[in-house]
Amino acid sequence: MATITTTKEKAVKRIQDKVIEGQALLQKLTDDISKPEYDISLNDHDTWRTSCFNTLRQIFSDEILANKFMGDEDILPSEESFSQQLSSLKVAIKTDIKRLEHTIDDLNENLYSQGGDKEIKVAKLSLMTTIIVALITAIGGIVAGYIALPHKTDPLAVQGLENVSLEGKWKYICTSFDGSYQHGGRFTVQKQKDGSLILNGERMWRDTKDTLNKWTCKNYPESEYLHWYTNWIFVKDDSKMNFEYEIPMEKRTVTGYCTGIIDAENRKVKSVKGNFYVLNDTPILTGQIIFKKITDDDYNSISTLPKNH
Repeated sequence: MATITTTKEKAVKRIQDKVIEGQALLQKLTDDISKPEYDISLNDHDTWRTSCFNTLRQIFSDEILANKFMGDEDILPSEESFSQQLSSLKVAIKTDIKRLEHTIDDLNENLYSQGGDKEIKVAKLSLMTTIIVALITAIGGIVAGYIALPHKTDPLAVQGLENVSLEGKWKYICTSFDGSYQHGGRFTVQKQKDGSLILNGERMWRDTKDTLNKWTCKNYPESEYLHWYTNWIFVKDDSKMNFEYEIPMEKRTVTGYCTGIIDAENRKVKSVKGNFYVLNDTPILTGQIIFKKITDDDYNSISTLPKNH
């Protein structure tokens, strides 16, 4: 039974304490740390992960469930430079903290309450999504952005926007990796007073392909465009754009991430190409993105980027 062996409040408090311990461990890691201290930090991280696992194992009646949350991931000394080793350790700790925070969210949503098989399946799907999030963000290069940096903290200091400007009007197209799904539309990017960026988008059409390779195409009337937005965009080295986004639906909010390479010349951005990941849907939808900067007239028209099916 995928249930908890204590009250939800006590379980949340115990995991929150582990999050605080992990954050304190991060605080000890500084760029000028000496090698012996790094070895100590490596041991401290291993000790902390073990205590996290034991805490989860005590909270959940299903030990396999706890194992999936905090599986064995030994970080062994490598031939990397000291700064690279330190960076890897920081990312590992931050990823572990993120997993614990996902566990707290699931507890607060009462996913681990006594019930039938349906509740157990939902709980296990959620924990697998947690693991998939970590894998996808690592593969997609978002560790340097979404996980490793605090949101909206000193945006002028952390944003890599010295030589490019993303503000303006855009049109986009998204294509699933398996080729069975496409959608597209338009969005605007604006700079806020603190220097951070905010994006507001509209999905104008959606096409799906069935198992017989037959496409069903749907063009939304303007009054029914599907709205989506992000208030956190991270740009690294004027060349890589990462952001999280939300799509408010009638009964829930869909959350996803995008990462792409910026094509720009003389501060003039022409396009962004990369990948998108919808992480809290079933099945999880992933695919390629194309964003193109456009004129005001093109933005106001009903034309979209060319479909490729």
